[in-house]
Amino acid sequence: MQGVTDACFTDHLRITVRKLKDALRLKFEDGKSHQQIAHALGISQGAVTQYVGLAMAAALDWNAVSPSP
Repeated sequence: MQGVTDACFTDHLRITVRKLKDALRLKFEDGKSHQQIAHALGISQGAVTQYVGLAMAAALDWNAVSPSP
């Protein structure tokens, strides 16, 4: 039963790659709060916290994840 609970929980935190990149840009470039990012992108604050936290744990910054020209 634990696997079902985990799957349901993570489904709520999944976002599109576009929204993920926008969240990281808003955090790293613009210095927005997680609440501001969540509101701007229409996603949960928990999702923002999770993905920004993962990026920071992986020592990523906006230069590492931004598209190259």
